[in-house]
Amino acid sequence: MRWCPDVQCARPTRLCLAIGPPRCYDLDGVDFALVSVGMGEFRTVRSEVYEGHGIRFTYPADSQIEVDGDSERSTVDVRHSDGLAFALVRTDLSRPDPDLMVEAAMVALREDYPDLSESPANEFLAGNDALGSDVEFFSLDMVNTTSIRCFRTPRRTVFFMGQWSDLEGDDGAGFIESLLESLEELDDE
Repeated sequence: MRWCPDVQCARPTRLCLAIGPPRCYDLDGVDFALVSVGMGEFRTVRSEVYEGHGIRFTYPADSQIEVDGDSERSTVDVRHSDGLAFALVRTDLSRPDPDLMVEAAMVALREDYPDLSESPANEFLAGNDALGSDVEFFSLDMVNTTSIRCFRTPRRTVFFMGQWSDLEGDDGAGFIESLLESLEELDDE
């Protein structure tokens, strides 16, 4: 279940089927995606593209987005419209070691949630080998999940952390997965 951007499309306008391989449809300049809301029901969501600080990704248009930082280091904060899921994407031109970035995030999470459960989650992301962890912890009477990924290129280090709560009917996991799947590094910055 995800809202499924497809960066393979020849044009930036697309409609993607949220189950199975994405299929794109030209919508004459309007970006939409079908989102599974469970039990075979779908809704459409308008999407936007963030492009800056050497990265690009697609996110639902009803999300809140904030950009903070300077030309050396920047953080993009994307919050799901329901407020229960968010992602932070940080770029750093000083190219810190991805192992250290992931470990620093894990140390902070372990301090706040000593009973967390974690598993390594290394994958190929944005054309690069990314290090990471998937973490689950209990807080505010619910299970929370965090996905951490980090990779380094010749131009920058990109750190991604997405978090969501497992509530009935919430699509936080799909929101985070879609951001990760659409994340790409740009060559021109």
